[in-house]
Amino acid sequence: MVILGGARGEAGPALEYNCSDDSDINTAIDRKLRQFLPTHFGDMVKSPTKIMMTWAGVMGMSNDVLNLPWVGPIPGSRWEGQYISAGYHGHGMPRAFHCAKAVAQMVLGSKPDVPGWMDEMLPSKKSGPTMKDWARKEDLYKIMRIEDGLAEMERRKEEEEDSEAFVEPEVKSKL
Repeated sequence: MVILGGARGEAGPALEYNCSDDSDINTAIDRKLRQFLPTHFGDMVKSPTKIMMTWAGVMGMSNDVLNLPWVGPIPGSRWEGQYISAGYHGHGMPRAFHCAKAVAQMVLGSKPDVPGWMDEMLPSKKSGPTMKDWARKEDLYKIMRIEDGLAEMERRKEEEEDSEAFVEPEVKSKL
């Protein structure tokens, strides 16, 4: 099996920016990638080549000036016990495997022991502008709706916990 990505130079900007749907396949990129193995590896590639899956390769970005992903526990008591591995800046295929191993090690209580690990990838080490500083207004609206939804879920959970703790006082009839 070969996992292949790239060919962004073949793309026009229409599907390359502000794309969040992995099913929006850029046909120019798809065509170029389908030609790559037979063109560069000739007889070593079975003909016809079986393509098992194609996806857009939506690129998630972080606010890191070195283009490092966010990998590790999410800071803040609201997110306790939750981890992230995201923001690969278009380099997810070579980075994701080691980052997944690093997150698994952190979940198990160990320090990451993977090639290329840098503590600068920890979300708690990140600083600088956030997405709200540079994202488009319509994208921010989607993010705010997600944040509002999470806050509403948290509020309902707290209400549920409060109602479970409340015991109806026994009322004795005076009759």
